[in-house]
Amino acid sequence: MAFNTNQSIVAEYYVAALGRLPDQTGFDFWVGQLDSGMTAEALMGMFFSPDFPEVAERYPEDQTSEETINFIYSSVFGREADAEGLAYWSEKLDSSTKPAILEEMLAVAKDPANIIDGKYLEDQKAIAEEQLIVDPGTPGETKYLQVSQDIIDGTSDDDTFVSYVAQNQNGQQVNTLGSGDVINGGAGEDTLDAQVTAGAYVNGQATSNMAIAPITNSVENIVLHAEIADFNSTANNDLVVLNAKYTNGVETIASNYSDASLLVQNMNTKGTNGTASQTVAMEYTGNKDSDWNESDMTVFYDQDYLVRSAVETNSLYYFTQDRLATQQDDKPFGENTAVDGIKFRIDGETEVVVTIAQDKLDAFLANVPANGVEAYEEFAGLLAEALALKNVELDGALDGFEITLDKSFYRTNGGQNNGGDPLDQYAYAIVLTAPDNVDIDQPAMNQTTKFIPTYDMFNDTSAEKKASDTSVSINVDLEKVGLAADGGDLTIGSMNKDGNNTFNANQAITVTDTLAGFDEFNVHVAGDKSKNSSLASLQSTDNTLRKVTIDSKAGSIANLTIGNSNTDNLTGIFDTSAENMEAFKDVQIMDASTFAGDLTLNAGFTDEIVAKYLDNVTETTLYGLDDAKTELASFDYNGGNGDDTLNLAFDLDGIVTNNFANATDTVGLNVFKMDIDGGKGDDTIIITTDAVASASSATNITIDGGLGDDLIDISSNGGSWTYNVAFSGTHFGHDTVAGFDEGAVTVTDEAQNLDLTGFVAHTNETIVVTVGDKTMTFTATADMADTDIATQVNGMLRGSITGSYEEEHFDGSTNNGTDIDLTNTDANVNEVTVEVRSQVEANGTYDKDTTPIHTATSTTQQQGGLVESATGADTLDFSAYNVDGVLMDNDTTDVVAAGSDLSTVGDTFIWLEASAHDATVYNVYKSTVTDTGITAVADVDFTAGTGNATKGSVIGSINLDADAAGTAIDYNTIVASQLLF
Repeated sequence: MAFNTNQSIVAEYYVAALGRLPDQTGFDFWVGQLDSGMTAEALMGMFFSPDFPEVAERYPEDQTSEETINFIYSSVFGREADAEGLAYWSEKLDSSTKPAILEEMLAVAKDPANIIDGKYLEDQKAIAEEQLIVDPGTPGETKYLQVSQDIIDGTSDDDTFVSYVAQNQNGQQVNTLGSGDVINGGAGEDTLDAQVTAGAYVNGQATSNMAIAPITNSVENIVLHAEIADFNSTANNDLVVLNAKYTNGVETIASNYSDASLLVQNMNTKGTNGTASQTVAMEYTGNKDSDWNESDMTVFYDQDYLVRSAVETNSLYYFTQDRLATQQDDKPFGENTAVDGIKFRIDGETEVVVTIAQDKLDAFLANVPANGVEAYEEFAGLLAEALALKNVELDGALDGFEITLDKSFYRTNGGQNNGGDPLDQYAYAIVLTAPDNVDIDQPAMNQTTKFIPTYDMFNDTSAEKKASDTSVSINVDLEKVGLAADGGDLTIGSMNKDGNNTFNANQAITVTDTLAGFDEFNVHVAGDKSKNSSLASLQSTDNTLRKVTIDSKAGSIANLTIGNSNTDNLTGIFDTSAENMEAFKDVQIMDASTFAGDLTLNAGFTDEIVAKYLDNVTETTLYGLDDAKTELASFDYNGGNGDDTLNLAFDLDGIVTNNFANATDTVGLNVFKMDIDGGKGDDTIIITTDAVASASSATNITIDGGLGDDLIDISSNGGSWTYNVAFSGTHFGHDTVAGFDEGAVTVTDEAQNLDLTGFVAHTNETIVVTVGDKTMTFTATADMADTDIATQVNGMLRGSITGSYEEEHFDGSTNNGTDIDLTNTDANVNEVTVEVRSQVEANGTYDKDTTPIHTATSTTQQQGGLVESATGADTLDFSAYNVDGVLMDNDTTDVVAAGSDLSTVGDTFIWLEASAHDATVYNVYKSTVTDTGITAVADVDFTAGTGNATKGSVIGSINLDADAAGTAIDYNTIVASQLLF
C-alpha cells in the first residue's frame, strides 16, 4: 500500500540521512510523532542529532564537509559525488547546517527535471513500501448493481460495488444505484463506485429530479461519476442529487470524472470518528462548454453532526521571559536567559526534566528573532525536540506527550497568576499536553547550569485545566478539477443555511449549538503539472469558514487556482471585495507554506469580519481568539514553494464604519492584525481596498514577499492606506513594490559583492572574469594573494587598468581588501563569476575542462521601491535582520530602535547608501560598529583600518522616492525592531 504523506517523509529521511531503509519500530515511532504534530523540519533535525548513537557514528564530530557530502550523495543519489558537485555542496555546508543541505539536495532529487538523480531515492522508497507494514488491506469481491432493487452483502475484505447507468427494458437509460438499494460492506475498506444521473420517479415531469437515497452500511468510500441527463437548454436536470441520510461509516465522498454537478444532502458522520476523519474529494470534474456548465460539487451535512465542542486538555502551562533582554534588545530571550527547559511530575511520583541541548540553546540565544511570537515559537520548538529525545531516553514513557505554543494564552504582568508589574512583552504559554490517562502536575521552569553572572527572569506556571474549542474540520482532496480548464464551485457546509454564504451570529450557532458550516478545510492537492486544479470557489455555508490549509500529496507538484472565469458575479477581473469574496471569503488563516505547486488565490474580506472575528459574539476560542475578547484577531496568509499569486481585496469602507483600526486599534475589544508572506518562489501579492474616505488609514497589514523575485502591488489603494513592507532572508530577492501614489517602481540592477577571501593565483595560472556572456582573462606573472587578485579584478571590471583584458561594466566599486562591492551596473549584468584556473597551455588558452582552483559568483541584488503615500505613513521593516538601528547617508536623522544606540562596538545597523546610478535608489548593507563615536549619520566612516564601522555585504537595494505631491519621506517610519500597533 502506498505511503501517506507522513510515512513518505519518514522513509525519505531514513534513506537520505541514515543511508538505510527504515526498520518497522523506528518507522512507526517517527510517523506517530508527525501524526501528533511534530513538524517535518523538527524531524529532520532529529535525524542529525548526535544524541542518537547511530547518528553520532554516521556523522562524527571530526567528519569533514567533503566526507559528509559524499555520504549524503550516496544516500540521496545512489552514487559518489562528482568533483564539481562535491566542491559545490561542501562549500555550502561550510556556511550552513546538515539538515538545511539535505533539504536542498532532496529538492534536487525530487525535481521532475532530474529524472536520473531522483530515481534512486524513489526506488528506495518503493522498496520500503513493499517491506513495511502499512495496513495494505486484502482485495475482496467486485459486485455489480442491477436496475431493480439490490440487497448486497460484502465480505470481510476490501469489496467494490459497481453501479452503471444502464438501459432498462423500455430502452431508457437509468441508474442502477437507486433509493431502496441496500449495501452492507462488511469488514475491510469497501468502495461504492457509481455512475449516476438525475434520479427519475414515476409520474415525474421530464425535468423532474429526485434524490438517490441508497442504504449503505460500512461502505467507507463512495465515488460518484455524475452524468449530464438532458442537453435541452430549457431543462434543469444536470444536477445529480444523492441523499446520504441512510449511509453509515462513509469516510470519503467523491465526485470523480463528473460532467454534471453533484449535490450530496444530509451527509453524516455515523460510524466514523467525526468530520475530521472524513474526506470530500473532487477529481477530474468537468469544465464549461457552450452546451453545459462546469461541474460543481456541493456537500451539505445534517447540522446535528457539525458540533464544535469545548475540550478540557490534560495540559500544563509554562510562562517565561528574560527581563534584561526585553529592556536591552526588545526581545523575550537573550544572552542572560537563565532557563534551559521545563520540569513536571508524572502520576504523582516521577519527576521529568526536559532540557534543550546547550549548543542549540546558545545558537538560539545568539540570534533571537525580533518578533516576539516567532521567538517563542522557536523556543517551544527546541523544547519539543528535547521532549522527543527524552522520550527515546525513557524508552517511550512519554509517548503521546507534546509541547506546543498557545498564542491565545499569555501573561502580561511579571508576578504569579498575572500579578505584579507589567512585562515589556506578552509571555506566551508553552503548553505540555499529556494523554488523558496520565496525571501530570508540579510544572516548573528548569534553571540552566551554565554560569550567568547577572539575570532577571520572569517565570510562572499553571496547572489549571483550560478548555478550548475543537474546530469542525474536514479533509479536501483535489486532482485536476476542471480538466486543465476552469472548474466549478466546491461547497461543503450545512443543511441549515441561508443560501447566501452570509455570516450571522444567530444563524452560525443554531439553537441546538450546531454550526451552519465548517470552521476548517485541510486541502490536499494531487498530480503533476498536467493535472492542475482550478476552482471557481472554495467555501462553506453561512460564511463560517475560518481556516484553510493547502498542501501537496506526496510526490505531487500540481498547481491550484481558487477563483476563475466561472466565479459568480465576476465582471472582468478580481479587483473588489465583492468579486473576490465569491471565490474565497473572510477566511482568517490560509496556510500553503508546504504547498509544492503554484497557488493562485483570489480572496475577499468584507465587513462581516467584524461580527465574525472582532466582536467575537460567538466567543469562540479558535485560532487565537479567546472568550475574553482581548486577543489579536490575527489574519495570516502564507504562500508556498511555488510562484504564487495572492490577490486580496478588502471592504475597508464597511470595516472603517465599524471602527476598524480606530485610535485604540480595537473593535469589540479584539485587535485586527494581518501578516502576508509570499513564501518561496517568484510571488505576486496584490492588495486592493475598496474606495473609502476616512481619517483613519491604518490597515495593520504587514507584507513580506519572502524568497524569490516578488511583486508587491498596492497600486489600487489611492495612497490613502498605510502598510508595513517587511524585508527578510539573507537577501531581499529582486522585489518590486508598486503603488503608493507613484505607480510602478523601477527595478534596478544595482549592487553586488564579490568575496575573494582565500584566493591564490600562482605564476602562469589564469584569472577568468565572466560578466553575462562576456569573458575577460589575466595570466599571473607572479604569485598573487587574494588582495592582489581583488585589485586586479576590480580594475578589470572598472576598465581602469590598461590592457587587452579590460572591459568596463561598473561605474562604481569599492575594493575592501579581499572583497569588492560593485555598484551602478550595466543593464542586465546579473551574474559575475571570478575563477582561478590551472596553468596556461602552449597556445595561450586556459584549460576549460578542468575544475577551477577557486570560484566566486555574485548575482546582482535588486529591490523595488517603497514610496511614502500622500496621507499614509508606510513603513520599511528591517526587524528580521536583528539590527540596532537604521542609518541613511543623506539624512541627518539617526533612526534607531527605541532605547538603543549605535555607540557600542559590535552594534549592527542597516546602512542605506544613495546610488550614483539612480537618485531614488539606495543600496542596503548590514553593517557593524567597530569603534565608538557614531552620534549622527555624518560620523559614519567605513575607511578600512581607520574608520568606525565596516559596511558589510550588500543585501539589496530599494527605491525610495517622494510621493506625487512632493512630500518628503518620513524616515521615522523605517524601523529595525519589533513594530508596535
